Formats: sequence, C-alpha cells, structure tokens
Amino acid sequence: MSFHSSLYLIFIVVLFPLYWSFQGNRRLWILLAASIVYFLLGSSNDVLIVVALSLINFGLVRFLLQKSVAPVVRKSALFLGIALNLSVLIISKSGFVVDFYQASQPGGRSFFIFVLISFLVDSYRKPEEGAPFIKTMSAFVFFPTFRSGPLFRVKEWLGQEAKWPTVLSIESFGLSLYQISLGLFKKTLADLVYSICIDAQIFATTADGTDLWLRSLCVALRFYADFSGYSDIAMGTGRLLGFEIPNNFSLPFFASSLSEFWRDWHSSLGRWMHDYVYRPLSFSNALSFLRWIPLIGERIFHSRVYVAILVTMVAMGAWHGLTPIFVVWGVYHGILLVLETFLKSHYPSLKISFKWGRILITQYLVLIGFSFLAHNSVSEWQQSFVKMWQILSLEVTKDQLLLCVPLGLGILVPHLLDAQFLKLQNIKKKSFWLKGLLFCEMIFFFIFYVLFTEPGAAFVYLQF
Repeated sequence: MSFHSSLYLIFIVVLFPLYWSFQGNRRLWILLAASIVYFLLGSSNDVLIVVALSLINFGLVRFLLQKSVAPVVRKSALFLGIALNLSVLIISKSGFVVDFYQASQPGGRSFFIFVLISFLVDSYRKPEEGAPFIKTMSAFVFFPTFRSGPLFRVKEWLGQEAKWPTVLSIESFGLSLYQISLGLFKKTLADLVYSICIDAQIFATTADGTDLWLRSLCVALRFYADFSGYSDIAMGTGRLLGFEIPNNFSLPFFASSLSEFWRDWHSSLGRWMHDYVYRPLSFSNALSFLRWIPLIGERIFHSRVYVAILVTMVAMGAWHGLTPIFVVWGVYHGILLVLETFLKSHYPSLKISFKWGRILITQYLVLIGFSFLAHNSVSEWQQSFVKMWQILSLEVTKDQLLLCVPLGLGILVPHLLDAQFLKLQNIKKKSFWLKGLLFCEMIFFFIFYVLFTEPGAAFVYLQF
C-alpha cells in the first residue's frame, strides 16, 4: 500500500478516530494492529520476517539490559545481533536469495533493520530499564516510517509516547494535513517532470553530452522531490498520531559545502551513519590494525578520521545497493569529503568569500555525483562521462533549453515550499490570513495530486 494511493488515505481516515478513542496501552495495541494491517494490505509476506526479527531483537535487548550478565557475554550478544541483522540486509541486497526469502522480504527493509541495530547498540551503551513488549514492538514496526524512514531512535520514540496528549490539537491536525498534502504534491511533481524527461529522450542511448547533464539534473530532482515527498507524508502521518518524526531534508540544493549538503540531504540516515559507523571508527581503536601497515601505518592511524569518512561514505553507497555503481558513488563523495575536511583543518583561510560561488561549486560536484545514479553500470557511466566533458562540442537545442524550465521548477518549487514549512513550524501564533493561505495551498496540492498522479508509480526509495 503506497503512501500516495487512495487506499492509504482511506486507511488513515479510518485509523485516526479509532486511534484517538483510546488511551495508554490500548492506543499502542491499536497502533500495532494498524501496522500489521498496513503490511497485509501491501504484501502479506512482509509479516513473517518482520515479526521474527522484531522478536529476536526484543529478546536480545532484554538480555543486554540484565546487569548480572558478564561484559564479554553482553558484547558477544551485541555482535551476534548486529551480525544477524546485517546478514539479512546483505543477503536481500545481494540478490542471491531463495524464492521463499525473496518473497518474505519487506520492501525498504534497510530502514527497519537500521532501527533494530541502533536500538541494540543504544541498549548496550546505556543500559536502562527495558520498555514493555507492546511499546517496543510498536516502535519497531511503526508503519509511517517502516519502509523508507525517516530513521529514528527507538528510545526517542518511547520518550514521546510517555508525553502523549489526550487529544490532538487543532494546530497539529492542520499541520499534519498540510504536510501530507505537500508530500503528495512533491511526489506527483517528481513523476510529472520525470515523464517529461522520458518523452524528451534524454535517457536514450543516443543522448548527447547536453542530454546527459540534463539527465543527471533529472535524477537529482527525482530523488529529492520523490523522497522528501515520502518523508513529508511519513512525518505528517506521525504527527497525526502524536509523534514528531525527525526531518529528512533541509534545502540541500542550497548547501555551500559537501559536509553541509550531507547534513541537509537524508539527514536521518546521515545521523545514523555518523553515530554508528563514523564515530566508532574515528574515536576508538577500531582502526588500530592500520598500525600494522609497514612504514606508513602509524601515520594512517593518526589520520583515521579521514579513513572513517571514506569508510562511512562507502557504507552509505553500499546501503543504497550492493552494486559497483553505488559503491563508486560512495567512494566519490568520500574522497570529496576527505579533501574538504583536510583543507578546512590545514588551510582554513582557503575559502571562497562569495557564498553563492560556494553553492554553485558544491552543487556542480553534487550533480556529477548524481550522474553515477543515472546509469546502471560503471562502464556505462564512463562512456557517458566522456560525452559530458566534451565541453567544446556541446550543443544546446531549443528543446533542451525548454526542458530546463520544468527541471528548474521541479527543484526550486519544493525547496521554496520546504523553506516555508520550516519557518511555519516556528510560528506559534498563526494569523487568520496565514491559515487561509495554507488552507488554499493544501487544497491546491490535493487537486494537483488528483489530476496528475500516476497510478502505480512507486516511491524511488522503496527499492532501498
């Protein structure tokens, strides 16, 4: 059941009054039942592996919280849990699976598994009183974020549950509907512009250098508008149920550095990678084996921050897909971030004073990165990249210039709406005219969705 389907909207309309009719644990049972119904309406095979992994991880967390367990046993249990979760993820992404496993595997499984891993690690680092079964399981399978995030920490989710309001305020209700409608608008816009690009033949094998640059821009637009739209619907649904879900995007195409871009692009995944991959590598002895490298091992170890950055970005690429093109994409961004970190620490004065100059350079490098994701293989990308860099032979036709209009609007309009919504959340008292404007925007978003949505068009990030 896709977020932008009419079935999902009906599902929310039915769930909302039922959910707020109960209090305490009864409300959690309704939420857990709703999540199971959501899986069954999408794919009944999802339930098997979700329940199995959830129960196993719940048992492991309970074991880690026991104070009588020896430290070495706790650490072994933690590694066992992480290995189990990662093996499920790696096997499913590698494509080397038996038919039954493939049929039982939930789409967008990476997010669910990352939530399990973070809860295991957090429970090991800071053992506290364990949450009841119903609360933990409701957090594990929380349907708004289950398939494609945004990623959250279970302990943060449980902390919100403890402060549940008796009823949802009118303002929260209005913001929820507005954000859901905004997400539907972004998704519809992404599909509409993408279909225009398909008709323009920029994805054809005969595409010239200019078409290939436009193709990269189209992929960047589709990833951004599609996934930020999904995140908006997830966050809006979460707010309808009384939960604040972490924001995933914060104007990434206005970032003035690569590190800023990755703070603003898919923020919840970046935060997860920072806390569970980068920090353990850069602030511990996890990379002490580097000392064994003859002659230069000690120097590399003391520069392990750079190694941690590179490893983290390779992991980020592999998370998107265990294929060479995603790994190379991760290496590309890793090298750029290492260079940026080195220059900032050794040559802090080496900086372009004009902010828009930094933004243009950053987005140019980001666009090259998206050119990887516009191809199915590294060899295919290499052939295209040669055409893209034949600057002197590039020709721009009238049709290509016209195509820049929907592409530009497809990136600019969602950014402007995101900027508006970020400011909107900080305004505590909204005037009558502001509320009227937001209501008109919401109606427009829903009409645009109804008129232009493409039935069956899946969200891009569900494949991850």
